[in-house]
Amino acid sequence: MTVLLEVRDLHFCYPGSAEPVLRGVSLHLGAGEKVALIGSNGSGKSTLLLHCNGILRPDRGQVRVAGQVMGYEQQALRAWRRQVGLIFQYPDDQLFSASVAQDISFGPLNLGLSDSLARQRVADAAALCGVTHLLARPTHALSGGEKTRVALAGVLAMEPRILLADEALSTLDPWMRLHMLAIFERLVAQGKSILLATHDLHTVRTWAERVIVMRAGQVLADAPPAQLFSDPVLLTRTGLDAVVKGVLPPDRP
Repeated sequence: MTVLLEVRDLHFCYPGSAEPVLRGVSLHLGAGEKVALIGSNGSGKSTLLLHCNGILRPDRGQVRVAGQVMGYEQQALRAWRRQVGLIFQYPDDQLFSASVAQDISFGPLNLGLSDSLARQRVADAAALCGVTHLLARPTHALSGGEKTRVALAGVLAMEPRILLADEALSTLDPWMRLHMLAIFERLVAQGKSILLATHDLHTVRTWAERVIVMRAGQVLADAPPAQLFSDPVLLTRTGLDAVVKGVLPPDRP
């Protein structure tokens, strides 16, 4: 398996906080893999994804893409984000242009592509995400599901090899969630890799090939779903036993 994304011993603490958010996180993502990233709120999932895209810089550790250590200079970051795209949980945090076409074209034009090539990238990404009919519409007039697909199209127009999705399915209805997963399947068929942070255990069971479980800023497990959900010791160690059973852990004094 060709490793596209590798995180090595990441440590990170937000400025002004005494409590680290990442405590020696290491993981890898292979070409064409579908990996779910799960864990309770505050476990460090979103912070980890922001490191994988170069938005945050670790206090210690490395992020490697295709075997190359990523740098934080402007040119290096631009090259990094051509390979690793990130969708935020709330698309309003990602959409900022007046129209859908302008928003999707921002990335390709920022890469210095010609107008004709940028237009082709926009057309291809819009078709893949099913938003071609929305290209002339103002971004503020979109529904939640439409905004998510447009945000995804904007990332895909950069033609990244790796897609990071931070709870991108959480605000979608069941029909739109299935549509997004179908898009993910097409991307994987093209050889792209996807790391999806999610709380939806049904998606984890049925979609992911591997599951990475985080807790308190550490990776506690990395296993196929069938192994994770059938191993009572592993479920207990990761704190998933109560979640799988559908009950909350007892309150502690």
